[in-house]
Amino acid sequence: MDEILEAVIVGGAGDDDIELAILHNVIIDREEIWNERAPFDINTLTDEEVVLNFRFRREDLPRLLYVFHIPNVIVTDTRNRIDADLKTFFNLSSQSISQIIKTTINIMLREKGNLLDDLNNLTWLNREKMRVYAEAIHNKGGAIDNCWGFIDGTARGICRPSIAQEEYYSGHKKYHCLKYQSAICPDGIIASFIGAYPGRRHDAAILRESNLYNQLEQKAVFGDNDKFEHPTTCQFTIYNLINR
Repeated sequence: MDEILEAVIVGGAGDDDIELAILHNVIIDREEIWNERAPFDINTLTDEEVVLNFRFRREDLPRLLYVFHIPNVIVTDTRNRIDADLKTFFNLSSQSISQIIKTTINIMLREKGNLLDDLNNLTWLNREKMRVYAEAIHNKGGAIDNCWGFIDGTARGICRPSIAQEEYYSGHKKYHCLKYQSAICPDGIIASFIGAYPGRRHDAAILRESNLYNQLEQKAVFGDNDKFEHPTTCQFTIYNLINR
């Protein structure tokens, strides 16, 4: 680096040329560091490390690729290419990794996103499954014996937008954000995930607009007066009074 700078300066180069020489050297050094890293190999991880890093067992990962129709080679809008086995994933810059993750999520949403939009699309969430969930919650101290899940809203911070700043500012969180609403089962499975909504919106308003309450009524009520509740349906009388 010192030799390059000395040659550029002695040669009478201008400031732009000196800056270009420094930038070129930084990029070359960074690429050399990335290239020296060993390729990622999941087989070098223990079963415990696989679960810790990926939240799935080793044998489940190929099944996820198949179910979500993840292609063997993922190509982002910025022409980043990555194999589905992630051998070179951790040799990439943080920007490239972010773009690859975004592209992969878009593929998953395109293929299976309808499973998060409407509870009625979940064939596995039936009377028997709700009964198992309700018993698990009740055995842990739940007040009623037919509550099968929980609703929660979450806020994710964003950079201050250039327009509509007030719409995305949460007075409760004290920052700009996007809000999402989820319905989660006691085993951790997310049965519904809806959003994003501007950060200013109240959770009650999001629930009303999302149509989740109506989905819960349709999904959890059976013909023989067998009805499974959700925390929101249990509190619906109060909810109606508040929002009159």
